[in-house]
Amino acid sequence: MSKEILPQNIDGYKVLKQLGRGSFAHVFLVEDKYDSSRLYALKKILKPQWSNYIDEEIRALEIMSSYPYAPKLHHVERNVGRNKEQVYLLMDYVPGSDIRRYIRKQGLFNEAQAFKFLTEILAELSFIHSHSMLHLDIKMTNIMRFKNKFCLIDWGVSRSEVCVKTANLLGGTRYLAPETYQGFRCAASEIYSLGCVLYYCVSGKYLFGLKKNDLLEQKIYATTYLTPAFNFPITEKLKYILQRMLEKDPLKRATIEEIENIIAGEWQIEPATELGQNNAIPESSYAIYKQMAEDDKHLVYAQYRLAYLFEKGDEVEQDIEQAMYWYKKSAIAGYALSQHRLGFLYFSGRHGIKRSFKNAFYWFSKGANQKYRRSQYYLGKMYELGKGLKANKNKAIEFYTAAMKNSDLKAEERLQVLLSK
Repeated sequence: MSKEILPQNIDGYKVLKQLGRGSFAHVFLVEDKYDSSRLYALKKILKPQWSNYIDEEIRALEIMSSYPYAPKLHHVERNVGRNKEQVYLLMDYVPGSDIRRYIRKQGLFNEAQAFKFLTEILAELSFIHSHSMLHLDIKMTNIMRFKNKFCLIDWGVSRSEVCVKTANLLGGTRYLAPETYQGFRCAASEIYSLGCVLYYCVSGKYLFGLKKNDLLEQKIYATTYLTPAFNFPITEKLKYILQRMLEKDPLKRATIEEIENIIAGEWQIEPATELGQNNAIPESSYAIYKQMAEDDKHLVYAQYRLAYLFEKGDEVEQDIEQAMYWYKKSAIAGYALSQHRLGFLYFSGRHGIKRSFKNAFYWFSKGANQKYRRSQYYLGKMYELGKGLKANKNKAIEFYTAAMKNSDLKAEERLQVLLSK
C-alpha cells in the first residue's frame, strides 16, 4: 500500500497490514512513525459521499471516546486528495479476537463470568443509550476485549435515535429482535441481541440452533415463535435473566436496570418457566410468510414478503390482487418497503396495474419521508422527467442527493449527469 493514499496531516503513520476489507471501508493497522509501540486502526471510507452513514458512525465514535473502556476515535480526516473526496478515521487498535473465538479458546462462561460480561456490556449500552444512540449491530464479531474488559466495536450502522423505523434488516440476522419485523428497533432490541450473544457464551450454541446460512424466513419464524431451549447446565438465576432478555414483547423485556438489579441480588427472581411451546418451522417460504402475515403480531416485513411472492408467482400462483392487498396493508402500517413497492407499481404500470403518477408520488413520498433511498431516487426521477408533475431540476437534484447520501448508486449516477449539464 503506497504512502500517498494516507491523508496528509496524519502521514506520520506507517501502514503495517490490512485488518479488514468490506464493501464500504478498508481498515489498516498503522504505527506511529516516531513511536513504534503506538498502534492504531485506520479506517478508509470507500464511499464518502454516502455521508448519512458516516456522520452517524462518527457521532457514535465521538460519544464512545469519552467512555473509559471503549476504543477511542483520535482523528477524522475529510476532503483529502486533489481529484476526489476521501474520509479516514484514526482509532484505537483493538488486538485479539472477538467473543466467539474467546469462548472457543477459554471455554463457556459460568454464572460469575456471565454476570461480569453482562455488567461490562450493559454499562456501555447504558452510556450510549443515555446519549440517544443505538448500536444496532450487537453480535459475536462486534464484541472484543479492550483494557481487560469486554466492549462493543463497529458502529457502522448505529443511529442517533431512541427508536428507529427500519425497512432494511441491518445487522446480524441471527441476533435481530422480533419487533424488527414489525418495522422498528429500540433500546429493548439491543437487550435481545445481547441475550443472543449471552446464550452462546453459556451454551456454546446459537439461539434456536440457527445457522448463518439458514434462510431469512426461517430465522424470522424462529425469532417470532420458537422458545429458547435450556438443555444445558445453567443456574436458575442465569436462566431467568436470559428468559427476560429474550422476551418476545419489547415492552415486557428486561431493562438494563432490571438486569443489573437481578445480578446484584436486589430483584427477586421468579421460578424459570417455559416461555411457550416450540413449533416446527413450516417447510416453504410461502407457508412461513403466510402464517406470519396473517398473525395479529403486525409483522409488516412478513406481509411485504408475502405480497412479493404473490407478485412474482414464487412458490404460489401469481395473484396481483393479493399482492396489492398485502403491500397496502403493510404500507398503511408505515412499512417503507411496501410503500415504495406500491409507488413503483403505480409508476411503472407493471402487471396490468393502471398507471397513476398521482398514486406513485403519494407512496414514494411516504417512503422518502422515512429516508428510504429508492423512494428518494424515484421522486428525483419524477421531477427530472416531469412525470405527473412539472419538471424541476432543483427538486430532482435534492432527492437524488438525499438518495445518494443513503447509498443509492443510481441516484449517484443521475446526480453526476444533472450537475454536469
